[in-house]
Amino acid sequence: MGRRGYGLQNEIIKNFNLTDYKAIYLMFKYCPNLLGEGYFTKEAAEIKTYDDLQKYYKCIKKYSQSSLDALFITDENFKKAEKWLIDKFHQQKLVRLYNKFYEQAIDGDTKSVKEFISLAGRFLKEDDAESEVTQFLKSIDIPDESENSENKI
Repeated sequence: MGRRGYGLQNEIIKNFNLTDYKAIYLMFKYCPNLLGEGYFTKEAAEIKTYDDLQKYYKCIKKYSQSSLDALFITDENFKKAEKWLIDKFHQQKLVRLYNKFYEQAIDGDTKSVKEFISLAGRFLKEDDAESEVTQFLKSIDIPDESENSENKI
């Protein structure tokens, strides 16, 4: 597993009290691309099927796919980790969308300005804690329009 994938696996194990095999299986279901990059072998990047997963991860070999699929229903920590992972990916998609609307708005697309403002309002409307997205948005350096129009007068 590559560095990003290994860090994510450790975060899932630590935050949700899951074993390696459960974290690996959850990642196999939602982000199999993070299971490769040579953690165990260079070929691990080619994990496409459950058989591939069993081939490269010894901790998975003793479990059937149906028994691991049952975790989505029976294991409360697994369900919490699944929801957390889905939320994490959803936040990343929203940030990409926000950036796309921002770029299009800067280029003069009026629909994108409206969508950018709408997304910004939802991101910045938070309770007590700042989300990663809010922290990211606050770190964006927006150039002052007067800097861009110095020589236009």
